[in-house]
Amino acid sequence: MSKDDEIMDAAYDYMASQFVTEVDNEILNDIFEVAGSKRIYTSNYARNSNNPHAVSISASSPPHFEGKRINLLAPTWDMIKKYKQGKINEEQYSQLYIDLLKSRNLTPESIYNSIPHRTVMLCYEKRGDFCHRRVLAEWIEQALGVEIPEWESEEEVQKLAVVDSLLDF
Repeated sequence: MSKDDEIMDAAYDYMASQFVTEVDNEILNDIFEVAGSKRIYTSNYARNSNNPHAVSISASSPPHFEGKRINLLAPTWDMIKKYKQGKINEEQYSQLYIDLLKSRNLTPESIYNSIPHRTVMLCYEKRGDFCHRRVLAEWIEQALGVEIPEWESEEEVQKLAVVDSLLDF
């Protein structure tokens, strides 16, 4: 983590401890938006269910998950069933999911603006597998020109750096 990231995280932690209402959360989001440092991530329950910034965006959550849920971002069971049974492909599922969000009067802007800094949006699929969390992230990214990466811990980043250095050797 860079020094700037550490400073922004410390500022966020301090400000978050001072504010508790949604209005205040909007103010924080505005601050981080202006600073260009609002960070939102995606991940799965296996990697991040204990993360204090994790929110469930799946149709159901595992019993051990005690975090917040954003039901409006969850796909329907019918969509999930059709995809798992092979009745629709990834492209069709993606379009159905985006259409579902739109039918709920959600836009990339409204979603991005309502999600607090450092939120990790969770579903079940493992990293690299097709999933609605990445469909959502890419929809927001394309519309707003922001980045919503898959979450990586410092340990994972260090391991990847070692692998990369070995591959360069």
